[in-house]
Amino acid sequence: MKLVSDSPKLSTVELTLKYAKIQTEPFFGALINFLIDFIVVKSSRELA
Repeated sequence: MKLVSDSPKLSTVELTLKYAKIQTEPFFGALINFLIDFIVVKSSRELA
């Protein structure tokens, strides 16, 4: 009976981690893109 009561907890944790990963990946992607754009713009301004 203990295994049955523990399995929903595990699935909830897994779903939470998957949801967190889905939420954070676009944020980090946007942050990296912003940093790349910032560096490119700054370097192009210095060259110009």
